[in-house]
Amino acid sequence: MPFRCKVTWIFDGPQKGWTESLYIEPLTGTFAEASTLANNLCTPRRLLLSSQCAIKGYRVQVVQDAAGLTVKRRGDTIQRPFFGNSTQSGADADLALLLDFVDAPLTRHKVLSLRGIWDAISQNYGAYTPVPDWEGHFESWRLQLIASGFGWVGRTPLAFANITNYLQADSGFVNITLGEDLFLGVPVGTPVAVNVAGLVSQGGRSTLNGSLLVKVLSPTTCRTSKQIAVLPFVAGGTMQTYTQTMIKTAYVSPEKIVTRETGAPLLESPGRQRARSRV
Repeated sequence: MPFRCKVTWIFDGPQKGWTESLYIEPLTGTFAEASTLANNLCTPRRLLLSSQCAIKGYRVQVVQDAAGLTVKRRGDTIQRPFFGNSTQSGADADLALLLDFVDAPLTRHKVLSLRGIWDAISQNYGAYTPVPDWEGHFESWRLQLIASGFGWVGRTPLAFANITNYLQADSGFVNITLGEDLFLGVPVGTPVAVNVAGLVSQGGRSTLNGSLLVKVLSPTTCRTSKQIAVLPFVAGGTMQTYTQTMIKTAYVSPEKIVTRETGAPLLESPGRQRARSRV
């Protein structure tokens, strides 16, 4: 399985801060290439920012190694400012251009809010009406993003089985029984990410529905990895295993101007707090 990184660009506006994140699987399978591609995309992206905004830096984090194993807490944050377009103003960092990222087969998509945009394209009552200068810069950023191989991570289903029962142990963990061999060949105790749907308990929808991490007990049984409060079983649903796959961007389509509230400035020390009375 390919080496995969998550890249997060860190932005700054007037008393505001926000991030934009995408994934990449560099062809050389190296952290250095991922960092270079992240840095190179800063130049066309900064030209889409107003003069009041800037890219403060970017974070490159390894999330999967070449063996396909999940990696945690391995990466680097590069604080390198890329200032916005000095010829364009943009007073409201909460206004954004909604973008639709689509894969090559046109079967998967992701939306991203492009914040820090110019006043010249954000003040037409929500309609996206680009000016010539913007169109040129946007096209440069879009083409470089696609050529570099940036995209997002999505779930790809592997197999599913019907749930025939579940019981909560005294310890609080839930043992789930399946009608088919969903975990055939999987060693006992192996943690597996699954999705549960359609499970009914007394009182309605079961709290087990949704994403779960379970530990394998046998080909047809598993146990939740954490304690979950559940009501007695009534009717079975399904359990599905899946894998996280990289989906590369093939098309980027501007949709409309929207409002997406930004947060506090990032990469800044909170500073000292005012002294409090200890009486």
